[in-house]
Amino acid sequence: MTMIRWQPLREVTLSRQQINRLFADALASAETTKAPVTFTPAVELREQPEAYVLRVALPGVHQEDVDIQVSAEAVAISAEHRFEKTEQQETAQRSEFRYGKFLRQLALPGKIDPDAVQATSQNGILTLTLPKAQPTQTRKVQIVTATTPTLPQAQPVTND
Repeated sequence: MTMIRWQPLREVTLSRQQINRLFADALASAETTKAPVTFTPAVELREQPEAYVLRVALPGVHQEDVDIQVSAEAVAISAEHRFEKTEQQETAQRSEFRYGKFLRQLALPGKIDPDAVQATSQNGILTLTLPKAQPTQTRKVQIVTATTPTLPQAQPVTND
């Protein structure tokens, strides 16, 4: 059995190169995205007997800047939190507010009725009520035996 000498600095160098490659790939893919996502709002999804209730924290986002797309299995919410310009020349000493666009897509645990979805907004919380779809009824299908079709009898033609 041959012994290989352990080189700890080589391991560190390889790890650093892998991490640098990971960040380079992530930045390259972010630059090619058309609409960069700058933040992700918090969501809460609850199940009630007749509906799912989705709450999304959107403080400071105007109602007209929110776009909601609903399908039977998923919800997509996109919006833009715009920076408000003032007349005065002010510089922020510290700002932890997030501005920009976001897109949040959520797969739902069950099917919903997209035509009956309701949305309300109060105190910076968007609430979507997503009524559950009625379960489809199963039905029994009868098998019809294929028989040889009989051709209609030719009727004699009379010239009157």
